[in-house]
Parts: sequence; structure tokens; C-alpha cells
Amino acid sequence: MLKTAIEEIFLYHEFHRPDGNGWLATGETISGAVVTVSDKQTGADTTATMVAQAAPFNDTQVIYKAKGGSLGKSYRYRIVATTSNGQIFEDSVEVKII
Repeated sequence: MLKTAIEEIFLYHEFHRPDGNGWLATGETISGAVVTVSDKQTGADTTATMVAQAAPFNDTQVIYKAKGGSLGKSYRYRIVATTSNGQIFEDSVEVKII
């Protein structure tokens, strides 16, 4: 994904596939969410300046606000969701600042 350093945008991460296979079981919902961010090249934690308002959204999604970053750098957004059945899922998204 691409974004500029000035943009502050809400992103949604889906943890339920449309075909019903994988991720969440029938009736299971996202009950907790944590999003962390690291500099892809150095591994430095940039969470405090690059993400806000991570929360469960719409039963099967996590919402968070992506912000900040340095021009030309790439960051790894790590999304961890806890479910109503006690499962923990992890996924990640790469964001490049243009």
C-alpha cells in the first residue's frame, strides 16, 4: 500500500474470508485488536507515531488509523486480532511512504 507522510487514513483489515474458509469460525467475532508498526529496514518500533485508534470493527475486521512516516521508507503494520472464541490471529501489511 502507498500513502503520503501527511495522510492520516483509516484502514480496515479483514479476518474473515468471503468463502467462509479460514480465519473466523461461523459466529465468531473480533473482540480485541492491537496494531504495531516497525521500520521495515531497521526494525525500529514506530508505533507511537504511526498508528492510532486500533479497534475491532464490524465483527470480522480491525480498523486503525495509519499516519506519519518518512518519505521513501517502508513500514510493516502488524495487526493482531483476538476473537470471541479466544483465538489470536496475526497478519501484516507493508506501507510505503511516497
